[in-house]
Amino acid sequence: MKKGLLYAILASILWAIVNPFIKQGLSYDFTPMNFAGIRFSVGILLFAYTWHKGMWQEIKQHKKLFLNLIFINMFMGYTAFYFGVDFVSGAISSIIMGMTPLINVLLAHLLASDDKLNGHKIVSLIVGLLLIVGMGSDGKPLDWKGITGIVLLLLSIVFQGYSAISVSEEKGKVNPIFLNAVQMFFGGVLIYVVGLSTEGYH
Repeated sequence: MKKGLLYAILASILWAIVNPFIKQGLSYDFTPMNFAGIRFSVGILLFAYTWHKGMWQEIKQHKKLFLNLIFINMFMGYTAFYFGVDFVSGAISSIIMGMTPLINVLLAHLLASDDKLNGHKIVSLIVGLLLIVGMGSDGKPLDWKGITGIVLLLLSIVFQGYSAISVSEEKGKVNPIFLNAVQMFFGGVLIYVVGLSTEGYH
């Protein structure tokens, strides 16, 4: 098995494990933005680890990429995600987030210069979509809050997919660990500060 494929599988497993814990955490006295900000406060450790001479110049040089990740991926993407998870049941949030590969492939087809749809990808998308639809939901009718939650989850996929494609278009220009450290630290701080001002301290 190729190392890149193994990393992709591990990342998918880790991403799938996180969602139930987020839903459980939100069932306590945490508000969405407070919870998200606290989660990404760990970014300060990664940021300190990747600290190096000339890094501020590097951030300035690639400011468009960093701002994209901080505001679109972290702030907009995760704010929408946490509110979305808070508004719908765990079953529905899992179904919607299961559409991530489908939406990302469509975004890549529209935005990426070297990742267009072909016959194999179309068949894979159709099979994946059928599996998602076949999962069903918890059987409860959706109210305005549930519909809003679904829209927010879909928006979070779009925001994060757009950022991921932007990063792939700029690959090799910035160390990926440093890139992730910067977006987690500054994005997490931004989420938490805005959360404190809008939700209060919880």
